[in-house]
Amino acid sequence: MASCIAEFTGYVEALTRWRGLWAGAFVMAALWLAMRRIQPRTPALWSWVMAALGIEALVGALGASAVCAALGGRVTEGTLAVRLAQSSILLVVSLIVMRRMAHAGLLATGGERVLSVPRVVLLGFFYLAMVNLRLIVLISAFETFARVRMPSASAAEAIVSRFASVGWQGQVLIALTVAVLAPLAEEVLFRGVVLPRLQLWMGAAGAIVATSAVFAALHEGFGSEPFGVRASGVFVHALVLGWARFRTGGLAAPITIHVIINALSLLAHR
Repeated sequence: MASCIAEFTGYVEALTRWRGLWAGAFVMAALWLAMRRIQPRTPALWSWVMAALGIEALVGALGASAVCAALGGRVTEGTLAVRLAQSSILLVVSLIVMRRMAHAGLLATGGERVLSVPRVVLLGFFYLAMVNLRLIVLISAFETFARVRMPSASAAEAIVSRFASVGWQGQVLIALTVAVLAPLAEEVLFRGVVLPRLQLWMGAAGAIVATSAVFAALHEGFGSEPFGVRASGVFVHALVLGWARFRTGGLAAPITIHVIINALSLLAHR
């Protein structure tokens, strides 16, 4: 029982050390204040986002303790099952939020289908490859001259790094979480809710940049590297995902790109 209490307190402590939580909250607060100043009676957005993320965190804290108690201690597969439950509940809540806001007329159409989904996916990966090559060079130069290394910084990366060290049951749980449910949940919330909601206020380009900033800030992790270095790469990915959403007018393209990126990350850790 003591170990399960420690599991709960450890999870809560990790949340307080999660730099992405504070960075994301700061960016969202800044956008909220700007929206309130320009449109004093603007409908709620960030309260919905925080509610979705808060419910996900609550499921993680309570789920970790419950699974620990049920299994008589901390078990790797139990921890992974909790991660799967978190992504599942985030997806469900995000779908509910998107449905409610769409029915209230608070979401833009997301742009017209200028390009087909397959073409946007291919172009998206081409853009990512070009930008990532430049980022790799810049980060390598930074590590050389600053004499620092970039450790694994986020909770998601910590899960991915365990892929090869667990049994097939754990690998299935990780694959479902990282390559299926997490991309679906994040795309529904950020490209399905936040981006089209902000588009009504600041246009497509501004909405893509603002949504990407929030998304990248929340992916800042626990590492000791200078703040923002890792989030810059996520920001570039988010820009492409937002562009894909706007170019196709739907979520199929950004979801496909996100799923492939996460699946490739898993394969790299086999």
